[in-house]
Amino acid sequence: MLRNDKFRQFIEDKNKDEHLNGYIYDSLAYRYIRAREQMAEYEFYKDKTKDKKSCYEQAHRDILRFCEILDEGIGKHD
Repeated sequence: MLRNDKFRQFIEDKNKDEHLNGYIYDSLAYRYIRAREQMAEYEFYKDKTKDKKSCYEQAHRDILRFCEILDEGIGKHD
């Protein structure tokens, strides 16, 4: 079995475990949310022409899209 085949089989086996997928989803989403909100703060303080609300609105849109993509990629989870 090729290395790619072993990796693909490993991923498929792990995708069957909904609890593990839920843990992965929660962990990645939480870390992205924290990082993106910190980035919004940085953007606000760095660029004084932007208002805080617009920085956070953009961050919120990015977070929602990230969660949609992550949900699609991970598959079924609890």
